[in-house]
Amino acid sequence: METLTGEVDSARCVGHLTRLVGDFAPYRRRPAVRQVTEQAAGLRTSH
Repeated sequence: METLTGEVDSARCVGHLTRLVGDFAPYRRRPAVRQVTEQAAGLRTSH
């Protein structure tokens, strides 16, 4: 399931995603966390 799709135009939203991904760091080996982290990285780099 794609949880993060489309484009993010808001710098504030990108900031929230960046913090969320940082909070997930201790769990990054879990498949679900890795999936969300990869999807968020795509959104953050396209901004």
